[in-house]
Amino acid sequence: MPIREVSARNPFAANSGRIVASALTLAVFWLLTAPFVREPAERFYLVIPWVYAASVLWLVAAGERRAALRRGLIVAGLALGLLAIHLYERYRPSAVLAEGEITVFAYGAVAMLLVADVLYRVVGAGVRRVLRVKPDAPPKRAFAARIAALLVFSVLLVGYLMAELQIHFPKRRASATPQVLHRAFETVHFPSRDGLMLAGWFVPVEDAERTAIVCHGVGAEKSDMIDFIDALTAGGFNVLAFDFRGHGASAGHTVSYGAREKGDIEGAIDWVRATHPAGARRIVGVGWSMGAASLILAAAEDERIEALHIDAAYARTRDIARVIAGQFPPVYRHVGYYLGLCVASLEARTNLFTLAPVNAVARIAPRPILIVHGEADELIPIAQGRMIFAAAGAPKSFVAIPGAGHCGTIAVDTPDYQRRMLDFLNGALAAQD
Repeated sequence: MPIREVSARNPFAANSGRIVASALTLAVFWLLTAPFVREPAERFYLVIPWVYAASVLWLVAAGERRAALRRGLIVAGLALGLLAIHLYERYRPSAVLAEGEITVFAYGAVAMLLVADVLYRVVGAGVRRVLRVKPDAPPKRAFAARIAALLVFSVLLVGYLMAELQIHFPKRRASATPQVLHRAFETVHFPSRDGLMLAGWFVPVEDAERTAIVCHGVGAEKSDMIDFIDALTAGGFNVLAFDFRGHGASAGHTVSYGAREKGDIEGAIDWVRATHPAGARRIVGVGWSMGAASLILAAAEDERIEALHIDAAYARTRDIARVIAGQFPPVYRHVGYYLGLCVASLEARTNLFTLAPVNAVARIAPRPILIVHGEADELIPIAQGRMIFAAAGAPKSFVAIPGAGHCGTIAVDTPDYQRRMLDFLNGALAAQD
């Protein structure tokens, strides 16, 4: 019996067949791409468009030639569009985004649209089943079911998009190098503790025996820390500033908010200790936002970090998720928070409900820590910094910067900020001599 006749008589059997075919195709592409893409979330979005393209063959095999033609035209249009974007980016590179990032972003957007399309179909089928809307239902009842499906879908979509926009970022190109400081530097590459390759700058200072590991925030890159590099090198520190995974010139496209970034920091220390042992006899950490939170998590486990200067760190990732979700209307706010954190946790391969630098900071003592926070920080409110300070062991200090927003503290009074940072780090190392 032709599959078309089975579809007409038993739609559930036909849908089940497509689900099985989709799952098998996904498994095949998943295994084929495993040697090249290590992060599961990135591999998933890589294979989704290929699974969609392969579905044209399923439709042909099912005898649904018109549907196959429509889908084939969509696939061809998407392929041509991505090719055009790639060629444009190749001949007109972005001055802001890293090489290839426009193409990667466009490809990811296509994959997300396909995931959203599947989500809408599943929600629609679920709503029709709950409301018992049959194919021959009155138009008003069918219309009401469609509106209900759209409302449910929109709520779920907000949570899904909130997760995606916080876990995967377009990687930015460095806007400056230490050359603007008239400093010689070395472009370096080294592995994180899990083997992912990271890119950074090593800025040496003659006869310096101490190195500062400088860590940027989420969505940023190492050149955003140029004011820190300037102050630290002028103050007699070698500097290793690097791009976290999923940022700048480093590998990957997935952020885990410190869960694996702490391994990036430990990899940076491993590299500088192995390649510049005389210049890295003493190690300190300087960072803000995610870089600051990651430094707390790393220093809690790695005693090679002798002092920490952290700025705008979050105490718990779930608190920041609430701040972000709070920008939406009430229903979207609550669903966005829980669903967004669930999806983000799944893709980041860590439990973002429980990831909390505040729970690790006490293990840094008796090594000194200076916590800086802007009083006008709306993304990571100053209450987060105060929570970390309260949980930290002595010796510890807290500085609130009036009028400073998120990662805007150093811009309020740059010379005073830099002086305070150097005074703290010099005093911290002297106290441990």
